[in-house]
Amino acid sequence: ETFLNIKGEANLLSAVRKCWASLFTPRAIFYREEKNYDHFKVSLAVVVQEMVQSEISGIAFTNDPMGRDKHKMIIEAVWGLGEYAVQGTVTPDRYELERHSLEILEIEKHSQKVQLVRAGNGSKEKSVSRFRQDKQKLKDVKIKELAKILQKIHAHYYFPQDVEWAYRRSKFYIIQVRPITTLNSGKEFDAVKANNAPTSGEIILKGQSASPGISTGRVKIITNVKQIAKIKKGDILVAKMTSPDYVPAMKQASGIITDEGGVTSHAAIVSRELGIACVVGTGEATKILKDGMVVTVNGKEGIVIKGRESSKI
Repeated sequence: ETFLNIKGEANLLSAVRKCWASLFTPRAIFYREEKNYDHFKVSLAVVVQEMVQSEISGIAFTNDPMGRDKHKMIIEAVWGLGEYAVQGTVTPDRYELERHSLEILEIEKHSQKVQLVRAGNGSKEKSVSRFRQDKQKLKDVKIKELAKILQKIHAHYYFPQDVEWAYRRSKFYIIQVRPITTLNSGKEFDAVKANNAPTSGEIILKGQSASPGISTGRVKIITNVKQIAKIKKGDILVAKMTSPDYVPAMKQASGIITDEGGVTSHAAIVSRELGIACVVGTGEATKILKDGMVVTVNGKEGIVIKGRESSKI
């Protein structure tokens, strides 16, 4: 568990105890059982660090997490605290750079109407001012400044890294660094051999390529965690966004489509770990798609194709 905006010694010690206790949540216990870890041989170190009231924040990969090009660096940015980027509550800006020269190859801007900000001893959702909603989060010069920091991190660990960052008062802060765990783990599905999924047809949705693969199935839209039992083996899970509580359903799905989120959102990361096709940030999947529709998720191209009733699913 993570706790933000903790003030005072008593509250700090309470939060540390809650972190220790989170070793024994149902989800943590289930994970250890699944991976055959001994419950009494695991330990947890609690990191205590200064809370940064981010003006802009996000996640970056020192290599393309899709594994398509090890010479590319990906940066995602949102207004406010970075939790909304991880949750997939908003779709972040996406900046693509050449890892060595730091040439900016592509800038993908996304409108953002709400942000998460610090409020007292907690966080609250706040509207983004109208003039900033459609603005690029980081200026080009700042993108390159952050990219230089990422270069140093990559060189230090000599392995591709997943980096959480924050920006406040003209200064970048590195919040967390860890190895990218999903490089080359995506299973590229053979569209014809796997499930006779069409590789071309009417494109009904476009989003961001989040996990490679092509899969066809019947749409099941879920709006909250109580509906995850709707997802059966081979279905296409469609949601506004996903959370850790959705993982059992995600393991059943053959493909995932979300309204919000980027390549660093929960849906994208878990899909790459599971090796299933995923398209995020479509904006309107839950409105356009209907339960029972047959669709093809092309996670490599970031598109959703209208499936054929004759498709074998």
